[in-house]
This record gives sequence, structure tokens and C-alpha cells, in this order.
Amino acid sequence: MVSGFEDVNYYFRKAARVMDLSASIERMLVTPYREVKVDVSITLDSGDLGTFIGYRVQHDKSRGP
Repeated sequence: MVSGFEDVNYYFRKAARVMDLSASIERMLVTPYREVKVDVSITLDSGDLGTFIGYRVQHDKSRGP
């Protein structure tokens, strides 16, 4: 199974080749500044336990958190 992050990187790298970006610029743009992953487990209406995963990826800190 491929993650959404890997999918985005695949298409970004394709675009970077078309734009003829240097390897160092491509690496800088692909590498996030910060990644946060949260797991939340809640009891569903059916009584089952459901676990949901959320992500927040920040690529640049110039505009704040």
C-alpha cells in the first residue's frame, strides 16, 4: 500500500524533472520542516472502537506555525 505522502512525492519529482530543478532544490522542497502525527481512538455509535489518524506537515516556517 502506498501512502499519500509517497504519492505526492512521486508527482512532485516528475514535475521537478520537467522544470529541470537541481537535486539540492528538489531535496529541500521534498523534506518537510516538521511532521506531526496524531492517533485518536474513540468509541463509535456501533460500540466498536475506531482509531483515526491525522497528519500535519509543515514545509516552511516563514509564515509561522
